[in-house]
Amino acid sequence: MKKTSFVILISAISFGVLAKPGFVNSGQETYFNDGFRGPTPALTSIEQAKSLHDDAWVVLVGHVIKQVGHKLYGFRDSSGSTYVEIDDKYWMGQTVSPEKKYVLRAKLKKME
Repeated sequence: MKKTSFVILISAISFGVLAKPGFVNSGQETYFNDGFRGPTPALTSIEQAKSLHDDAWVVLVGHVIKQVGHKLYGFRDSSGSTYVEIDDKYWMGQTVSPEKKYVLRAKLKKME
């Protein structure tokens, strides 16, 4: 059996609590910023993400637990842990700690 690992590539990152200005949670998550107005990907657990196809969009809520490499970080939610790749431009000068929960909106990249 071939073992597949995966890395979640961060295309956007939101820090802080789930509800932010411009975000409405009325059963169907919708963003009211410039551009598209409509349903967005539902929250996904790391366990669920393992069964999704390559390049699927995911929304994870959990903790950035450690830095593993230049852009590679350990991330944990209630279902497990994985690695996430976060480009420097998405940090936007913010300090992140393992104690806080973060929302990651990302594209799934399966690595063999």
